[in-house]
Amino acid sequence: MGFNRVLLDALFPLSCVLCAHPSSGALICHKCRPVPARPVPFPLRSPLMEYRSLGTYEGDLGRVVRCAKYGRNLALLDELGRLLGQGMMDWSGADLIVPVPAPLSRRLIRGFDHGFRLARAAAIEAGAPVATPLQWSVSVRQVGKTAASRRMLDASAIRSRTSLAGMDIVVVDDVVTTGATLRAAASAVVAAGARTVRGISVVHVEGKRFCTRE
Repeated sequence: MGFNRVLLDALFPLSCVLCAHPSSGALICHKCRPVPARPVPFPLRSPLMEYRSLGTYEGDLGRVVRCAKYGRNLALLDELGRLLGQGMMDWSGADLIVPVPAPLSRRLIRGFDHGFRLARAAAIEAGAPVATPLQWSVSVRQVGKTAASRRMLDASAIRSRTSLAGMDIVVVDDVVTTGATLRAAASAVVAAGARTVRGISVVHVEGKRFCTRE
């Protein structure tokens, strides 16, 4: 640890957002840091080769995501993104890290794109480029809908503005509830010519029925 880091910690000590104990140089202390992202069964049929998550929405990590996203805590989003980057380190050869797109209305209200913040931090950690080729082809809002309504989201609701021909893509999301939005993003990536697509999120909702890959 460099002198500047020691000095900053002494002048402006950080506290862990989960346990409130002093945390040197991090918003989530080493004790509370989640285990590395692990493979999780994806709840819908999709083109994803693999899906990983850091933890469950029902746990403490879900509270952290809500704090970062709705509390406009960009530093916390960046830290969660770094954890995602660490969770994809063994996905060697990823050509591009791509966030699930946030609807324009949500970006305007929040004043930032939380998905891009996560993906950019993950990409820096994993040593891969990041881009935002995906966009919604229809106006949709998933927040507040029932699970049944969420699942009805058409896989073509998201499209890519550019070709991704022959590329290995990792799609980043914050929360996977039913999997419909991430499925639409993965389908858009494949439609744009990607060779493979994997998905990773900070948290997922447990208890969803597993469906095999298409």
